[in-house]
Amino acid sequence: MVSKKCTNLGCQKDFLEEENTDTACMYHTGPVIFHDVKKGYSCCNVIVYDWDEFSQIPGCQRGRHTDVKRSSDFWKSSTVANAERSIQNSGVKIKTIEDLDKELEEKRKKEAEERKNEPPVICTNEAGLYICGNFGCNKPYNPNENLEEGCLYHPSGPGFHDLRKFWTCCNRQAWDWDEFSKIEPCTRGIHKPKYKKK
Repeated sequence: MVSKKCTNLGCQKDFLEEENTDTACMYHTGPVIFHDVKKGYSCCNVIVYDWDEFSQIPGCQRGRHTDVKRSSDFWKSSTVANAERSIQNSGVKIKTIEDLDKELEEKRKKEAEERKNEPPVICTNEAGLYICGNFGCNKPYNPNENLEEGCLYHPSGPGFHDLRKFWTCCNRQAWDWDEFSKIEPCTRGIHKPKYKKK
C-alpha cells in the first residue's frame, strides 16, 4: 500500500486510496487570496494576516482526497481584473522606444519637407506696405509705386573683420556700429521685397 499526498486546497495530508471516503477530506474549493498582507480562501471568506494562522484555516467543504495536480489559481482583486480587461479591450498597441524613435524621425522629415515646399512670405509693415530687402534700405514701400530709382541700397553684403565693419561693394568702413549703420548706400534702383519663412 502506497500513500498519496492530497492536493486539495487546505488539506495536503497523506492518504491511502483504500481508506478514501466521501467525507475523508476537509478542503477549500475557492482560490487562495493573497492581497497586501492578507491571506485566506475566497470560498469561506476567512482572512488572516499570519502564515501560521493561514496554514491552520480549516477546510469548509467535505469530500474525497485526490492526488490530481491542481492549477495554481490565486484570487485576483477586482482592481487587477479591471486593469487586465481594460488593457485587452483598449486595442492600444504598446510601442517600443525603437517604434517611437522611428515615428519621431518620420515626423521630423515630413515637417522639414513641408517647410522646404512652403513659399516664403513677403514682409509687410502694419500699414500693409512691403519692406525692402535690399542691403542698407529696409524701408517700407508700395509695390504699385516702386520707381526705377526709388531705392538707395548696397548691392552686396556687409563684411566684418576684427573690429572693422564695411560694405563689400563700396569698401566704406567703420569701427563702431552706430557709424556703420549711418554709412550712405552707394547704388540706386528699385525696391525688392524682403521675404521670411512662415
